Amino acid sequence: MNSRWLLSLLLLLLPIHAKANDITMAQRADLIGIWESIEINNQFQPKLLPSSPWPLKCQWFAFFADGRYATLMKTPDSGGSCGEDPKALAEFFAKVPATMFFKWEASKEPDKGLVFVGSTEQKNHMEIWSPHLFKVDADIRGEKYQKGDLFLRLLSPKNFTDTLWLRHLRRVNAQPSAPGDAPQAARP
Repeated sequence: MNSRWLLSLLLLLLPIHAKANDITMAQRADLIGIWESIEINNQFQPKLLPSSPWPLKCQWFAFFADGRYATLMKTPDSGGSCGEDPKALAEFFAKVPATMFFKWEASKEPDKGLVFVGSTEQKNHMEIWSPHLFKVDADIRGEKYQKGDLFLRLLSPKNFTDTLWLRHLRRVNAQPSAPGDAPQAARP
């Protein structure tokens, strides 16, 4: 899948004011860290699923260098805020049991790949994500994407092409650490 194909898909799903070279495929190293989910307007989500598979508004995801993967999801506070302290997030993710994992698999095309997310507890659970990285700030129908944001497409396990769900992630200023390690500040 090349950048022009991705841009065409984005133009269909979310009219965008960006060029094909403004978005690149994310590499494994790009994923490592803690990410906050930025809500995508439901009208832009593909309509292949009857409802959101992840309905809570407040969501964070951690990709660890050793292949562990973890999530935190909750409802917003009474003021509608999801705000979490980056240090508290790093401490939370450092203590999460290693029951989920991710694997970035390279494709036949150079610098391209897919992210597979699985669970050690649910052997048949597998998510397949196509990871894209914004190289510039972009405005997509009023939704602000920043340089470094991840745009993930959940792909159908039947054909690896149908997009089932979209996810927009923004890096949190904290890095996940190994269980028992002290949280680390984000690397510049």
